[in-house]
Amino acid sequence: MNTPFSRARLILNPMAGRGRTGRSSETIEHQLGLVANTLDVVYSKNVLDLRNLAAQARRDSVDLVLIAGGDGSVHHAARGLLEESLGVVPTLGILPLGSANDFAYSLNLTQGWWQKPGWKLGRVDHGWIQLDQNPSMAFVNGVGLGLNAMVTVRSQKIGWLRGIPLYTAALLQSLFWDWRQQCWNVSINYQPMEEFSKAEGILALSVLNGRREGNFDLCPDSKTDDGLFSVMVVRPMSRFRALALLPSLVMGTFQQRKKSLLFKEGTQFLVESPEGIPCHADGEVIAVPGDGIKRVDIRLVSKALPVIVGPSFSFSEG
Repeated sequence: MNTPFSRARLILNPMAGRGRTGRSSETIEHQLGLVANTLDVVYSKNVLDLRNLAAQARRDSVDLVLIAGGDGSVHHAARGLLEESLGVVPTLGILPLGSANDFAYSLNLTQGWWQKPGWKLGRVDHGWIQLDQNPSMAFVNGVGLGLNAMVTVRSQKIGWLRGIPLYTAALLQSLFWDWRQQCWNVSINYQPMEEFSKAEGILALSVLNGRREGNFDLCPDSKTDDGLFSVMVVRPMSRFRALALLPSLVMGTFQQRKKSLLFKEGTQFLVESPEGIPCHADGEVIAVPGDGIKRVDIRLVSKALPVIVGPSFSFSEG
């Protein structure tokens, strides 16, 4: 078999994609013959178990870890791989079978890529986020603060939708229930962000390694291996204007609304607030306003995560 991997481990989250991954598990196992010489299969019971299984794979010197699921599954598995200190970080391969597959999208991994030739190996950036003085945690696709995080909270309470319809419904709910100007101090690469005043405030802030957040293509020019985060700040606006912008958000042209948005790039971001900061990482809620988190420190690590990418993935120069 012509494959660079001698030993792979498939970690399945049976509940990913509203149970879709569990229903497809036997089929997936039989389809992975082209990816590695040998394949072990393990099932996670919960997110902590998934993280522990990924960490164990690194300790076992497995050279490829495959994750079947969505962004939440990828987040916890990546944390297990990157936060474990023993052994070489294995290559991460994503089987995009979740409700949102944002990081897989940025790697140009489509459903069923593992059955086709042409996939490639690469190294991409990832991030670390620290809330107040708590231990730092790894993430791979991006972080959302403010309204973005509350949309994630709402989406987890909607059980009958997937993909863009799910996050559109959650966004509409947040427009009515969570619409709040955030008075934050924000610095980029240790320099204050001066394009807006603290009094003006912010509705939402996205720090993206990938292109998408919640299935929405917010930063289509973002690259996962260029050594930079792409940052989008949503300025305060009325609910009516936000509703008027919704079609452009769904169609992926939201970034053209320059009066409402501010785009930046950088490797380190610090957000401070006198009130609790809601926050998600890779679509997993890690802080709600009631938690009282007042400081969020986000930093990038360049090209430290080996991954499988799709045939059309374009590598950055340098």
